[in-house]
Formats: sequence, C-alpha cells, structure tokens
Amino acid sequence: MPPLLEVVKATKYFGGLPAVRDVSFSIEPGELVGLIGPNGAGKTTLISLISRTERLSEGEIRFKGQRISDKTPHEIGRMGVARTFQVVKPFKSMTVLENVAVGAFFGSDGLKRSRAQALDKAHEVLRRVGLDRKSEYLAHALTVPDRKRLEVAKALATDPELLLLDEVMAGLNLAEIDEAMALIQEVNRQGVTVLAIEHVMKAIMGVSQRIIVMDHGQQIAAGTPAEVAANPIVISAYLGKRYAARSATAGAS
Repeated sequence: MPPLLEVVKATKYFGGLPAVRDVSFSIEPGELVGLIGPNGAGKTTLISLISRTERLSEGEIRFKGQRISDKTPHEIGRMGVARTFQVVKPFKSMTVLENVAVGAFFGSDGLKRSRAQALDKAHEVLRRVGLDRKSEYLAHALTVPDRKRLEVAKALATDPELLLLDEVMAGLNLAEIDEAMALIQEVNRQGVTVLAIEHVMKAIMGVSQRIIVMDHGQQIAAGTPAEVAANPIVISAYLGKRYAARSATAGAS
C-alpha cells in the first residue's frame, strides 16, 4: 500500500532561482508531521506545490499513489487534500457559519451536498473547533485566534484525509498556542493526517511524531523531534554555526 503522500524530488524555480530544490519525503496515513525551517526556507512554497496553487518545475507529487502534480487545486481538494493559509482571508461580510459552509461544497462530497447539508456540515465542524457559539458572527468581527480557528474549520469542512497547516499558531499568545496545539492533536486523533508548518518550536515539537527540516529550499534533516533538536545541522540553520560548534564542544566535554 503506498504512502498517503509522496513528494519526489520536488523543485520550484522563481525567475531561475530555486525556492524548493530536490525535496523528497513521504507521509503515512494518521501521521502528524511538522515542517520547520528559517524564514525563506521554502516551506510555504512546498505546501503550495502539494495543493497545486503553485506548479512544480521538476519532480512529482503523489497522493494515495496517484500523481496529483498535474491536477487543479479543486480536483486535489475533492481527492481529500486541504490547506490553510498563513495570512487568513475569510469572506469578511459572511457569517462564520457561511464561511465554513463554502468549504463543505468543495470537499470530496461537495457535489452531492444540498445547501441544508452544507450548513449541517458547517455546524458540525464549528463544534469540533470550538466556534459553534460564534456561528452567526460576521467573520471580520472575530479575534485573531478565532480567525485561525475559522481557517482550520474551512479546511476541515472539505472532509480532508490530509490537512496542510501553514503557521496556524503565528501571532498567538502562550495560552492561545496551547489551545491551537490541542485542536491540531484532536483533529489528528479523529483520523486526519496532518503536515504542519510552524515557527513556534515548543508547539511543533510537542505535537509532531516526525519533523522535516528545510533550509534554503532543501530538506536538511528529518526524524523524531528529539533527533531533530539534537542535530547540529539543524542547530546551525536556526542558531548559527558558532552556536552549533559550541554545542558540539559542550557535548564532547
């Protein structure tokens, strides 16, 4: 049985410069995988290649064994892949419920749903993410943490098997980060495979089973959170070569 997601030598050029270069990994059903790296490492571009909002320059991406790198974003969505965006952009003049109902029309069962069924699905998802009491709020009236929850809810309404999260904890305080971590873990426990970009290291290390690390468009490490945290290449990418050298010297003494 093939992995749920396979990324094979994924490469993307912008103006002749590689934003992503020869990245390869796979994700099994049910995993919660973190994707980390410094700013400009190519993480969001990689997510965009998987969801097909950007086109591959080279390489291949497969979902459940089927090539998806030549499909449209809505076709990939209907196959069971959903994503959130780093900069949340809800339909501000629509209610929270209506925003999520839009997502319900674009998932694997979207074509079969009536308006009433889409609204029922939206109510169900809002309960899952803790926004059910704000279903009639206009989206622009939500706080930043609630807009992040709405972004996740819109994606979950498509009934994804694979959820791609792009910095859903950015801009949150410590208590809000804890709530976001709990939400991601609960979504994963309910059977959704997750690939999450995150800069909040405590958060992503705490929820992920595996970590993939990128720098300058390339994958530089992969492993368990403990393995990645101890990797001198990763330490160097985040904290600089001098810090990595000091850490190596301290470990040897």
